[in-house]
Amino acid sequence: MHLSSTSRLCSAGIDILRAALADPTVSHVTVLSRSPLPPTIPPSQKLSVITHKDFSSYPSDLVTGSLAGHNACIWALGRSSRGMTEEADTELSHDWPMAAIQAFHEGGLAGEGGKPFRFVYLSGDGADRSGKGMAMFSRVKVRSP
Repeated sequence: MHLSSTSRLCSAGIDILRAALADPTVSHVTVLSRSPLPPTIPPSQKLSVITHKDFSSYPSDLVTGSLAGHNACIWALGRSSRGMTEEADTELSHDWPMAAIQAFHEGGLAGEGGKPFRFVYLSGDGADRSGKGMAMFSRVKVRSP
């Protein structure tokens, strides 16, 4: 199994990355990151890190080249919405993952053996599926494309 992940990894994302690297059923992990991984992540033959500064856009050669053969993306990019404007939170929590989903779909990513490519969105607790929650983050994370 090949996984791709996004970064600036939240603390849960760091834990997921460590678990994936330790899992013998995961053959490779590719991290798309805007910055270097923390030094607490040890080098691994299973790990590739690609610096990708703009999560609103994914060049086709990245998707069809570097991510081809991956079975899943674990979207673990986030931060507290405290102090953020709704516009900034929408970009981070909605627009960027939707851009990735669209690029991966248009790039034809598929899992091994014809299985579907999975996109796992790691979200904060409290997202309100009705979209009517009191907290800004609870509304933003559930917006439809």
